Amino acid sequence: MLRNKKLFTLTTLVILIWGVIGYKIYRQIEGNSEMAVHQRLDRVKQAIPQNNLSLLLSYEDPFLKHVIIKSPEPKHQSNVQPTVRKRQVQPVVNQAPIIDWSKLAYYGLMSNASRKVKTGIVRFDNNDFFVREGETLDIFTVLEVGSDSIKMGLGNTVRYIKKEKNN
Repeated sequence: MLRNKKLFTLTTLVILIWGVIGYKIYRQIEGNSEMAVHQRLDRVKQAIPQNNLSLLLSYEDPFLKHVIIKSPEPKHQSNVQPTVRKRQVQPVVNQAPIIDWSKLAYYGLMSNASRKVKTGIVRFDNNDFFVREGETLDIFTVLEVGSDSIKMGLGNTVRYIKKEKNN
């Protein structure tokens, strides 16, 4: 009986506390929010003082105290046209871009026996990618995926990249 009395008292207390919390939340949500905003704006406007400042910017330049400024002399006009020299333009030779194959690293092979799909793990520019045969990775094309190396191509250039040793 004593246990039931304690349980009843504690349950009533918990319901009362949650009721007070719920009422406060409801009061905040349903309160007049326009009044609160206007009151806050009025406080902010009162807190910021209105200063009317004017700057006098007609000061002498302290660095030009001892310098005498001369007026520019008028230029004489002549009928002679200035000569224009033409520069020789050298033709721009398009050089093939230098390919940095060291950015590619091959880390291994994953194969799906039921679907017969070979997927290679390749690191390019410090990012890891899963690639299959025929896919492109940036400018490189994956031609063949093997267990110890991967065959990559770029245009007419083909290279085998050996599998990296894991540390």
